[in-house]
Amino acid sequence: MAALDPSFWEKKATQFAALHVSPLVGAQWEPRRPIRAEFHPDGWYTTFSDNWNEFPHTNGEKCAKAAHCWLLDDGTAATIDEFKDVARNAAVALGDLNTDDAWEGWLDHLRRFSVDYKETGTATSSVDDARHWPAPVVNILRGSIASVSLIDERMVETRIGNIEDVCQASARFCRKLQLEAESQSIQPPPEAVVAKLFPQRAAWLKSMGITKTQIQTLTGVDKGTIQKIFDGFAVTEHVLAKLINNAQYFPHTFTRADIPND
Repeated sequence: MAALDPSFWEKKATQFAALHVSPLVGAQWEPRRPIRAEFHPDGWYTTFSDNWNEFPHTNGEKCAKAAHCWLLDDGTAATIDEFKDVARNAAVALGDLNTDDAWEGWLDHLRRFSVDYKETGTATSSVDDARHWPAPVVNILRGSIASVSLIDERMVETRIGNIEDVCQASARFCRKLQLEAESQSIQPPPEAVVAKLFPQRAAWLKSMGITKTQIQTLTGVDKGTIQKIFDGFAVTEHVLAKLINNAQYFPHTFTRADIPND
């Protein structure tokens, strides 16, 4: 997933973590709950009433339905806006389209891959509404998402959830991506180099007239390990001790000091 330079994700982790800190108001810290992200595939409603049973009308006025499937709650308006900017940048780095709503793509990545996303319940919707859900939730028609189930030909049920502290969760996920990128940048030594770690040892065995068959017969060392010695690979001292303990049976006797270490 993370194909960028590890320093990119390290920077993003720092930026997300900084947003978790409560803002300084005057000379006092104003305690605030961390930003919470709530997911609902149908989107969220905007209303001035606390009575949710009044939908779809409140005081005679129709409620507005938000287009976003994610709702960011708590935190200051400025902090939430800055979170969206950092999240949008991180989402684009993972291959999402560079749009104003790309921050939701970042939250979708957290929903799918982060341990911080928690399911909080279920919601039912019409199949027609479900067709407008974001990927991968919209894949209900292909049956590819376990969290979505078809109740009948008209209704569908899906699980909803949230991320309690989305700034810390984002920072944690960035550190995971950083480690993944670092792992991808680590290249094992070429086999040709590894094979020449003990080339003199392999040459010494041949000069002593010692064969693979002799070693296996006299020491009981398996064929694979014996081949490693002749190819110049490293073996444990335990294997070399078996050679030394049976040195008198080989064409020429030897001690550990005679076995090259290069």
